[in-house]
Order: sequence, then C-alpha cells, then structure tokens
Amino acid sequence: MNRDFIKLLSHMNDGKINADFNMLSERQLKDGNIRLFVDEEEKMYFFAEYIGNDEENNFSKIEKATIFDEDFYGENGIRPSDSYLILFWEVEKIDQSILSNVLKLEENEMYFKKHVIYYTTTEYTELNDFLLSKGPIKLDSLVKMISENKDIPTNAYSLLIRILTKIPFWRLSFPSAELISCEAKLSELIQKMRTDARDINKLRTYFSDESSDPQMIAQSIFNDYVGEYCKWDI
Repeated sequence: MNRDFIKLLSHMNDGKINADFNMLSERQLKDGNIRLFVDEEEKMYFFAEYIGNDEENNFSKIEKATIFDEDFYGENGIRPSDSYLILFWEVEKIDQSILSNVLKLEENEMYFKKHVIYYTTTEYTELNDFLLSKGPIKLDSLVKMISENKDIPTNAYSLLIRILTKIPFWRLSFPSAELISCEAKLSELIQKMRTDARDINKLRTYFSDESSDPQMIAQSIFNDYVGEYCKWDI
C-alpha cells in the first residue's frame, strides 16, 4: 500500500489498530501489498489499496491474492460471514460515479463483506497532519471530539467520519444525549398550546373591529410580537 493506512488507523486508536476488547494479530500473505489481521474469534480483516479507473482496475488481483493464497487459504479457508475486505481508494474528486462504484463493490458480498473508504489526497493529508498534531489519542476521545464539534479541519473531518463508519472491528461509543422526561415534554407541549390559543384569541380581537385601519392592525401585531421600539414605515 502506497499510503500507510494501518499507521493512520493506529494514530486514531492510541498507537494500535485493535480495540482493547478485540485483540488482532497480523498474518502474512504472499502479496505484501495486502495486509491481513485476524481477531480472537478468527474473523479475518484484509486491507488493500484499490485502484478503480478507466485505465486500471486491480480488484480481481486483490481477490486472487487473498482467496487463492495457498498457504493461508488452504489452511483456513475464506468464510464470507467472517471475512472482511477493507479497500482504500484514492480518487481525484468525489462525485456520483465514485459513490455508484462504491455501492456496487459493497453490495457484492461474495467471499467478503466489503467496506470501501474513498478519499482525496487533500483529505488524507489533512487527517494525517491533524492526528500527528494531537499525538497519541484514544479512539473514544476522538469520537468525543467529533460529538462536541471540536476544531477538526473540514477535509480531515470528512475522511475521519468515513473511516469510523467503515472499520468493522471498532465499536464506537458516542455520548448519550440527555433525555427529556415525558412529563416535562408534555408540560412543554401544553404550555405551547396555551400560548398558541392566546395568540389566536389576540388576533381575533385585532380584526373584530371592522373600522380598524389595516396599517394600525399591522402595527399592533408587530408591537406585540417584535417590540414597540420598532416602527414600520408603511
């Protein structure tokens, strides 16, 4: 892989790729461009750099290098339900054609469950620089920064969200939102209904006097709902 995404992932997770509850060990494949990690339940996670354009497409090569690796495949076999292929795809720009290709790849679950992480050079550079500037950071802390809308560069943020939603062995724990009790919600609703009713009755009084001047009606409504310090120049 030209870009070291494994190192990038480790920067997002306190210097390691696996979570504390799910230890991963790396297994060697003949193709050094593809990296394989296996967890304690023998689930397999293949990482590869995908090239998909009009001139070149290396997907079939990736498949052959994984499912037909004699040393590994002969011993363990590929189990589609427990095998994941994470593809990193560098694109010049993100448009509908990219999203369509991602959908086609991910919908085909033969041999693997596929997760495609597409990115631009700018996104990768910004995210890498951002993570390096933060030093070792725990995954939960990174998720908290996102939840609290901390200052994360826009391009870095986009790729960061894409990665967090695509890595299958990370369990993300987002801070829970404060729940409003049913009683408080009901009280708020009743109060709003009462306010709305008062407003309707007030509007009726504005229009009950047929002799009222339209400009005066408009000024009265404006005074009540905006403030008497403002005047319309009608």
